[in-house]
Amino acid sequence: MEKAYDEKSADGIEYALLLGFIFQLFSAKYVGILCRLLGEDWHFKHEDIVLILQDLKSIDSVGALYNAVFLKLEYLNYDESYSLARKCIHALGTIDSDLAQIKFTG
Repeated sequence: MEKAYDEKSADGIEYALLLGFIFQLFSAKYVGILCRLLGEDWHFKHEDIVLILQDLKSIDSVGALYNAVFLKLEYLNYDESYSLARKCIHALGTIDSDLAQIKFTG
């Protein structure tokens, strides 16, 4: 994933996430790279990343999830239901921490 991130390879990110899902590889050690990826606009896997971060429930992902609520990604312009933002808000709600609750409730 780091190599795909450094090369800004959307395909590399897609394959890395696919392998991670298939072999259940995601753990707390991936939170940092996933948070960095969540803020990037050169790939198309934001919703998948949010779901992974939601499962990991790391307080370290709160800032990235909160910021992603406000992302304006060109490939999601068609989405008038704001699916990414809703998933981010839901993920924040599942992280049991004061910081997440403050971000979640304002």
